[in-house]
Amino acid sequence: MYFTALYIIYTVGFLISCACVAAVMGQKTSGQQKIMAGMTFFIAVMWLGSWLGIHSQTLGEMNICTKITFTGSCHVFLFQLMLMFSYCRVQPPKVLYPMLCGVNCIINIVAFSIGRDGLFFASEELRQYGGFSLLITASGPFHQLYLAMEVLYSIIMLITAVISVIHDSDRLVPVGGFTFAVLIPTACSLLYANSYTEMDFTPVGFLVSEIIIFLLIYGSKIYDVQDTARQYVFDSLEDGIIVLDRHQRLKGYNEIAKQIFPELRYSKPDTPIDDASPDINKILYEKAAKDIEVGSRVYRPSITKITDDKDKKHINGYVIRATDVTEQQRNLELINNYQRNLERDVREKTARILKMQEQTIFSFATLVESRDSLTGEHVRRTSDYVAVLAAEMKNRGMYPRVITSSYLEQLRMAAPLHDIGKIKIPDSILKNPGKLSPEEFEIMKSHTVEGGKIIEDTLKEIEGDNFFLIAKEVAVYHHEKWNGTGYPYGTKGEEIPISARIMAVADFFDALTSARSYKKAYSASKAYQILMEESGKSFDPRVVDCFMRSRGEIEKILVKYGGSLEAEDDVLSDRDKAMSRLRNGF
Repeated sequence: MYFTALYIIYTVGFLISCACVAAVMGQKTSGQQKIMAGMTFFIAVMWLGSWLGIHSQTLGEMNICTKITFTGSCHVFLFQLMLMFSYCRVQPPKVLYPMLCGVNCIINIVAFSIGRDGLFFASEELRQYGGFSLLITASGPFHQLYLAMEVLYSIIMLITAVISVIHDSDRLVPVGGFTFAVLIPTACSLLYANSYTEMDFTPVGFLVSEIIIFLLIYGSKIYDVQDTARQYVFDSLEDGIIVLDRHQRLKGYNEIAKQIFPELRYSKPDTPIDDASPDINKILYEKAAKDIEVGSRVYRPSITKITDDKDKKHINGYVIRATDVTEQQRNLELINNYQRNLERDVREKTARILKMQEQTIFSFATLVESRDSLTGEHVRRTSDYVAVLAAEMKNRGMYPRVITSSYLEQLRMAAPLHDIGKIKIPDSILKNPGKLSPEEFEIMKSHTVEGGKIIEDTLKEIEGDNFFLIAKEVAVYHHEKWNGTGYPYGTKGEEIPISARIMAVADFFDALTSARSYKKAYSASKAYQILMEESGKSFDPRVVDCFMRSRGEIEKILVKYGGSLEAEDDVLSDRDKAMSRLRNGF
């Protein structure tokens, strides 16, 4: 029975190892994905040798299988170490990988002498138990070296884990779990080598380690949807973007950046920028960086330092932006040479800049909303709802000194920034599909004040423009209620800025008609009913009245961006209603 169970374990283990190879190879290519692919491949090779070994009938056959096993195991530890460095974000010395790889190859080559001399195993004995074969060995000098290398790898990985946790104590649990996983195979190997077990469970240890690492990496860099979304936004920009950490190590770049600086194509993450690209490194230290010509395009580099909110002197990283100024220079030439085209060129340039600003605002707002499991349609719908509602109020003569044509356009562009403060909210709260605790809800509510701070820090230098004031009002006050029970300040009635009152109605309607992780989407008619119930309580009744008068335009927008006028279930359960109110502040 015992050996039957072992046979099943070896068979299932070999199949799972092959499945892990297929699973990793099917993921998006990245640095960690390549390392995982190498690790899972060599674990599968080791399992193949072990599985064939239990079927061996002669010592010669067993020795061949053992050589296959060590071909896999000699290299798995190196891949685990590489993955540990990557996961812990530690940059190893450049000479480390070639040195360890050389030692591994030597051990692997000597392992092929098993059965001929005593360099690897001093002796080998084949034992069979009811058709199940085991190899009983005594260590030779190179097998002792192999075990010593395992211990060395374990020590390096432990040191790496400690360094990682010292720099970022928030990663104590995941790094600790990763460290536990990579030490399992070493423990199994040492137990077998010291004759504590007659059966070599090292392949089992590697399989358990592989599965734990696979689960830890899942949701991180290889499988992170947000990484894909962020890269999509980066790649869609017309400017080159390069991101460095505070140690000036390369963290990311977009497609345009690779066209401007081709050497980035051959640079790995966390590479010091002076090694990755001397040209980019020069930009960091030049007082006035020169324009860069790439083909027919001209790019002007600039540097933005990422600092702490409280301590502006503490630098967390750098963003190098290579702005496409080709059109700008061409326009200047046209102005100098063709005065008669001045007004036309200025209008075209202004329109292009405004369009770029609008695209940037929408892209950034969409990226922030994606952390809350929302899509770009939410940003565009609420912006269009606000524009329709404000236009209806203007047509009805409400607040004529405030709601002007310029105000309408500025409010429409400011609307996507209403939840910009959510970038400060931890994922554990923002992505929690369940009911938030009172403490978590207090943190969630802080996104209004934080949004105001972000907008103030970003846009306060703009002079002669109401856009900054409108954007700040929308971000800070859009969760205030007409009856004064909202947040963050409990402002009520006419004291709430009109921009925020308009935004609150549009945001609430979209929250009702959109599916969220904590509720289903409700039909337009049900949403109107709930909105009317909140009129005079949560919302300005005159704003709600204008919204209801604009139902035709509102429903066109809802359908345009993939919404539905009908829903599968209009029954609002007590749990969903409470959840919706708690999550949205109504």
